Amino acid sequence: MIDGATDSVIAALNLGRVHPAALYCNLQDNKVYCANGWGDNVTVIDGSTDTVVATVYSGVCPQALCYNPQGNKVYCANSGSDNVTVIDGATNGAVATVTAGSNPWALCYNPQDSKVYCANYNSRDVTIVDGASDSVVATVTVGQGPLAFCYNTQNNKAYTANWDGAGATVVDCATGSVIARVTVGSSPRALCYNPEDNKVYCANDSSGDVTVIEGATDSAVATVATGVEPSALCPLLQPAGQQGLLRKRRQRQRDRD
Repeated sequence: MIDGATDSVIAALNLGRVHPAALYCNLQDNKVYCANGWGDNVTVIDGSTDTVVATVYSGVCPQALCYNPQGNKVYCANSGSDNVTVIDGATNGAVATVTAGSNPWALCYNPQDSKVYCANYNSRDVTIVDGASDSVVATVTVGQGPLAFCYNTQNNKAYTANWDGAGATVVDCATGSVIARVTVGSSPRALCYNPEDNKVYCANDSSGDVTVIEGATDSAVATVATGVEPSALCPLLQPAGQQGLLRKRRQRQRDRD
């Protein structure tokens, strides 16, 4: 655990040799979830005390997590058992198991339609899960080796990074269909969305760069060189009030221009 104000380590949890593979935060209950790939479980951490409060057994080799705030549920993609475990955020108990495709590797949540998207690496598709009933509502073929996801809040679209296909696939969340394929760098493995500029960023492992995708047109507009093997991204998020001020300043600048 790192203090955000001082950038110093303030605590550490020894989970054993369980290969922690993913983290996600439940802001509603102030909990942090850690998917343990070798432990076949999820560690639940109290965000106020930084202590373990529960261990939830999942499927085999959990690799990804996402949070559904409408149902206060956490979803865990289990790459070794081809399913998704649903965890109740209030009770810390597994409440459902959803069958996915082969080798599920990434998750994202669509708050507009309350759906969960699961990218299945080996079967080259995405399982769409209803966030209320935790049932599969569709399966969409996307590309070779999808292993990363992000959601475009402005246009209600989901993006997958296809590791083996050197491309990003765009899924219309309203219809559950593929509407575009964007050529990116080699071996894309991470995505993030910038809501301020409506852009998607794709980190390309083998080509050592990041592709910038315009969210309105789903076209690549820039390539930014990075270091070797970029494998993770995070957006610059402003508090809600600061986001509004930033938008107003940008609008005034556009009006002046």
